[in-house]
Amino acid sequence: MVSKRKVDSIYDRYHTKPRILVRELYYHIVGRDKLANYSLTGRGGGTTAIPENIFDGIERFVNDKARKKKFTISHDEYKNVFSYMCGTLRNPKKSKKNKKNKKDKKAKKAKKDKKDKKDKSRDKEKKNKKKRHLSPSTGGHQDSKKKKLIDEDMEID
Repeated sequence: MVSKRKVDSIYDRYHTKPRILVRELYYHIVGRDKLANYSLTGRGGGTTAIPENIFDGIERFVNDKARKKKFTISHDEYKNVFSYMCGTLRNPKKSKKNKKNKKDKKAKKAKKDKKDKKDKSRDKEKKNKKKRHLSPSTGGHQDSKKKKLIDEDMEID
């Protein structure tokens, strides 16, 4: 049994969000354990139909107490909220923390791979510098033809 004070505090908190209001009222009035065994029609495997007085009573409460028309909930939307709520209680979704952790791990791995590639390219550059040897005839210049021409011009003078 839920007190009137508790129901009013739930309403005051969620009166602008009727979908959340419906869920919270069901959680406190019926309970999560019982809701997991309920369905709208009771035709599913291992479920029973929600009692009509509870189903209609909560819908009427939410719509009658709504301060503005935009805070009401249509009957079809109400049924969808109820069905989805009971279904997720039977088969819970994966938590968002796991998804965030997976994203973080992927980002860290990508960052590490990128760093490893940079390190490998630096190592290759160092190896290439060691392999490059300086010829004594050109004095270590890469443009050896120009250097030879310059040296020849100087010797002629």
